[in-house]
Amino acid sequence: MVRKLIGRIPLLFLIGGWALFHLTPPSIVSSPATDDPLVGTYQVTGTNPDGSSYLGTLTVEAYGETYSLVWEVGNTVTTGVGLREGNVLSGGWDCGVVTYRIQEDGRLEGVWALCSEPHTGTEQAIPVRLGVQG
Repeated sequence: MVRKLIGRIPLLFLIGGWALFHLTPPSIVSSPATDDPLVGTYQVTGTNPDGSSYLGTLTVEAYGETYSLVWEVGNTVTTGVGLREGNVLSGGWDCGVVTYRIQEDGRLEGVWALCSEPHTGTEQAIPVRLGVQG
């Protein structure tokens, strides 16, 4: 494990493709501008493990080799961290994980799971730049 201190915000990095942000969500820490095509706001539609559906937004920000992921669904805001490997963006939050396949047009097609749930949910995230409006 490697421990870094950025300003007064401790960050822990596990060797082997894992990243853990500790105490402060990465979106609060300023990072340099990027031309990364994943960065931006997405409209999300999804299906919960129980079959119910939901709508919301996903904001993706680059943060070094990782991404800050912020989902807003209803009155709930969930902050997580993501890693990209080829055409896959994986993310985690509290006790949940998501794996998105990055499509050629920039859409994200995902499946997600929670620690307390034996079934998975699905999610599609469409970049706002493709003209989708909420």
